[in-house]
Amino acid sequence: MQYEEYSEKAKQRYAEATLQDRKSCLRLFDVYLAGYHTEGLSGDDAVKRFRELKRTARASYQFSEYEPESFEQVTEFISLLFSLDDSREMIRHYFDSIQSYCDEMNLEWFNEREFRKFRDRRFKNSGNETVFGLAADEKNVYRLNEVETILTQSESPYREFFTLQYIHCRRPGEVLLLEVSDVRLEDDLVWYHILKQQRGEDNREFVKLRRDSERELLEELTHNKEGRLFDVTLNEVREELRRVQEEHSLPQLKLKDFRHTRVSHLKAAGWKDVRIRDYTKHQHLSTMQDKYMAYVPEEITEEDLWRVISVNTADSDISSKADDEVVNVVEKYGL
Repeated sequence: MQYEEYSEKAKQRYAEATLQDRKSCLRLFDVYLAGYHTEGLSGDDAVKRFRELKRTARASYQFSEYEPESFEQVTEFISLLFSLDDSREMIRHYFDSIQSYCDEMNLEWFNEREFRKFRDRRFKNSGNETVFGLAADEKNVYRLNEVETILTQSESPYREFFTLQYIHCRRPGEVLLLEVSDVRLEDDLVWYHILKQQRGEDNREFVKLRRDSERELLEELTHNKEGRLFDVTLNEVREELRRVQEEHSLPQLKLKDFRHTRVSHLKAAGWKDVRIRDYTKHQHLSTMQDKYMAYVPEEITEEDLWRVISVNTADSDISSKADDEVVNVVEKYGL
């Protein structure tokens, strides 16, 4: 079997398994809604009876046309799952599937932030080990003030390297491979070379520039430069990150955790999962939810996500003004 054929079949199997898993979650939710609308039956009773059926009977279930009518109806279903003593992993799948379902249905009454708060309260009070909603570990995520510390205390060009990693949600190797020709300021695009084990393909993805601070940073990086944007090695980047972590008592996270951090911060700022996936270019929504998202126990707004760049730019401006003053003194006194 050729590598390309094997890779394609593996992707297909993963996609089918993900779809099947989500379908089983939404099937039980639909049973709950159908029972809710059936006279003489409740959603709780419908779910309990359905779970007693044989697997083949459950698999042949035809979805109804009912849709959730309120936020309370959704949370009541989740509460029912806890009372049925389902595994923590299964309940997490229900949370993720139902949240994605409500996002895609664009239900006006569905408040994603409140749903996350409800989810966190339920897990913390369930008697099980505390879970921050999703599979990713909160220990792999920086707080927002910790990101600011790294971006303000690291030396150039590492500071710019970390900034691009964070704001564009990229892997360290992808930032390292950036060339001047990949930055298309006239189109507001940055093209990244994606590190995937696919042969014979030019794997590239673009990131759309959203703020002036991004443009200013990239204009500065590409000014009078050719070839690679960063003339450093990954080991040197890691050493600089470790230096800042040790000097400022920050968590000893890895370079790749900037990507986990950005995804989690976008989620905390109220971005919908589908929008985050389009931004990060994840192929599967479930992969992003399971491996990259973690609960961030702090309030973050959309402006906060970009404020870290403004702080960085402001520091650079101050440094630039100080350099100009030094030059003026040298010229004035002939030093």
